[in-house]
Amino acid sequence: MTAGNGTDHMVGGDTLTAPPASTVDATAKRLAEVRARRAEIDDARARAEAERETTATLEREERALADAEALVAAEAAHGPEGKRIRALQTPMGLIIVKRPGKASFRRFMDTREASTDDAERLVRPCVVHPSRAEFDAIVDEYPALWIRLAGAVTKLAGHRAEELTEK
Repeated sequence: MTAGNGTDHMVGGDTLTAPPASTVDATAKRLAEVRARRAEIDDARARAEAERETTATLEREERALADAEALVAAEAAHGPEGKRIRALQTPMGLIIVKRPGKASFRRFMDTREASTDDAERLVRPCVVHPSRAEFDAIVDEYPALWIRLAGAVTKLAGHRAEELTEK
């Protein structure tokens, strides 16, 4: 080992010289800068995620409020849910349907093998909520809803018979 400023070290018979203090200081400074920048990025991402969560929660709550208001209005206009109207919850909001007219229900029932088009012809005139554009967006996103909606509408049509036999 050589005499010096205390920065020389003997490793396995070799003498290693430590980098100058200015290099160590520069590296430590750069490390601190990198860590600070990364912390800023992590904080910005966390704030953005919190904002997205708040926005999503607000949208869900607004949709739930609009759906509740629509259900109250539909019940006032058409009668109680489950008897005169059906409300089906979807990921994109509530769909409310009313009983079908006699002629449209008969046309639907008289088809040998009901198709999606037949279900659409039965259901579309029965939609009370949402608007046509919103409804179209929902069934475009979830095309299998035609089956559930046709089922709901046919159940509503069956309530007339149940009400007549119960009295």
